Order: sequence, then C-alpha cells, then structure tokens
Amino acid sequence: MRALLLALTLSTNLFAAQAPEFVGLTGWINSEPTTLQSLRGKVVLIDFWDYSCINCIRTLPHLNRWYKEYGDKGFTIVGIHTPEFAFEHDIENVKKAVKRFDIHYPVALDNDYKTWRAYNNKYWPTSYLVDKEGTIRLKHIGEGKYLELENAIRELLALEPVKDLEAEKFSLRTTPEIYLGSKRAENYTADTTLKPNSVHTYTFKEPLKDDTVGLKGLFRLSEESITSAGSNCSITLNFHANKVHMVLSGTSQEPITLILDGKPLSTAMYTEDMTSDGKIFVDASRKYDLIYLSGEPRRHTLQINLPPAISCYSFTFG
Repeated sequence: MRALLLALTLSTNLFAAQAPEFVGLTGWINSEPTTLQSLRGKVVLIDFWDYSCINCIRTLPHLNRWYKEYGDKGFTIVGIHTPEFAFEHDIENVKKAVKRFDIHYPVALDNDYKTWRAYNNKYWPTSYLVDKEGTIRLKHIGEGKYLELENAIRELLALEPVKDLEAEKFSLRTTPEIYLGSKRAENYTADTTLKPNSVHTYTFKEPLKDDTVGLKGLFRLSEESITSAGSNCSITLNFHANKVHMVLSGTSQEPITLILDGKPLSTAMYTEDMTSDGKIFVDASRKYDLIYLSGEPRRHTLQINLPPAISCYSFTFG
C-alpha cells in the first residue's frame, strides 16, 4: 500500500528497538553488498521505496540532498527497493530509475520482500532512522515532515537543528490512487463487468461519476494491469487534481494522445514525458506524467487514447 493519506495525517513515531539486519536482498546498485552491522558507527536512513510510486518519487530530492550534505559527516542512506509490480523486479529497470532520479546512495533489491517482512513494513515509502549503535530512533510513513526528519538526522550527528524550511503543503482534495488491475479494481464504472485473464470489448455510459474510470475498446485484464489489445482503445478518467500520473509498460511506435474535457491539451498542460506536439511514447516500464494543470485543483475528465499493447497499472495524482 502506498502511503499518501498516512503522510497527510502525520506518522512519525519514536523507537528504541534494534534494527533488523538486511536479509534476502537480490542485488545492489551504487554499492557492493552491505550489511547493517558493517554500517555501525554511522547514522543510517533505511528507505523502503519502489520506483513507480509517486509518493516515493516526491521524497527523493530530499533524500538526495541529505546524502550529499551529510554523507561526509557520518551519515548514509540505504534504499530498499521493494517492488509493487512485476516489472519492478528487473534490476535493469531499477538501474535506469536510479540514474533518472540521480540517486547516488546504495540501493538494494528486496524482490522477495524478506527485508520488508523483517521490518514488518506495510507501506511505500517508509523510512527508519538508525543511530550509530544500530537502534531505530524514528520511523516515518509516507511523504512530508522533512524538517522533523532532517533535524532528527542532525541531532544524531550532533549538529544544530535547522530552524526553518519552506512550509509543507498537501491537499486532501485530490483523487486517491486508482489501480487498474483486477486485484485492486475498485474505481471502474458501475456498468463495467470485468473479465479477468481474457480479451474483452468494453464500453461505458457517460458521464462518469467522481473518481471513476471507464473503458472503451478491446482490453486484456490481468491482476496488475489492463492492456490495450486493439486499435481505438481508450481509458477515460474523472479526477480532481492538478497533475495526473500513470504507470505504464510496453513499447509502441504509435503514441498515446490525450483529450481533456472534450478538447485537445493546450501546450501549457504538456509534461516532460511529452513530445513537442503533446504525444507520449511508451519506451520503458515506469511512471509517466500525463498532464500538468495550474491553479486550484478542479474536477476534470481525461481521455487517454492508447495504441495496442500498452499495459496500464495505476493512476496517481498531485
């Protein structure tokens, strides 16, 4: 489970328990295999994350800054990449994400969830701050509270606290994360009868209710995703947010195109994942930014027109 709502309600808890050792890790990036025991004498931030999780992605600039600023002062970070989707087990995909997000601290692959279970972890992202003696001093679930986290790091490094950071702002009004695979399919329109593990032609009646998804065209539904299986496939989304992100995989020479409230996007709405004419080409298994809107979040309808063989996993919002 991703931890956006938990972050909004604040989840920082003080601990005084010995940190479990890393177990069952299946690969390392930016480092040779490392044990927590070998890091004794350092302050360690253990960060459970996965590379397509928008909540995890939004924490990374802060983690990168802390690693750069405090790495020569007895501090390090170990990212425990625990995959949510099948394609995130691939170390090459994780390596590309580590490079894309400019991560230089060690990242370990926890493909079998063994370290996740050792920490009794339940959410992405979750951070455990471990002192020089190997004791967990703080646990934080989700985004936010960066001032408190940084000052906890500084305290364990015997540094003066930071006195002010830019105020953190979160909005509770955005649409919650929407999963598209059959395992967690809770937001499809009421008139949609899902056909798992088969190719089926879908349609829906407009208008969409709030925070729901409608399908049109030929799709194959699996536990994790829904895949376009023909031409003229589209997913229509009713949402309340400024930004829409979508986890996608597959490759196609044809682009994804978008229609907002019945009209083509203006250039002001284009994202970094778009070409100069507002098209998206899927070339890797990852999160793609679909649309950027300005001003206060409002309710909109977004139609995503898909070429064949594109797998769609989830929508997230900002």
